[in-house]
Amino acid sequence: MNTELEMIRNITAEVLQADPALITPDASFRHDLFLYSTDIQALILYAETEFDVRIPDDRVTDIDSVRDLWEEIRQA
Repeated sequence: MNTELEMIRNITAEVLQADPALITPDASFRHDLFLYSTDIQALILYAETEFDVRIPDDRVTDIDSVRDLWEEIRQA
């Protein structure tokens, strides 16, 4: 698995206090991981800090999965 994607899975697991192995790249933050909007925002901010990038505000609303976040970080 891609190292960056693995890092995002680990960040997500840390926020959820869950085993990273249980978090798949296509897991929906809302529907599979049951995160609220504020939790997703915190997760995105955490990832931006870890990767030293800034995701444009208009793109944040499109992020719904681990893979979506990874793709946005790659493009930032």
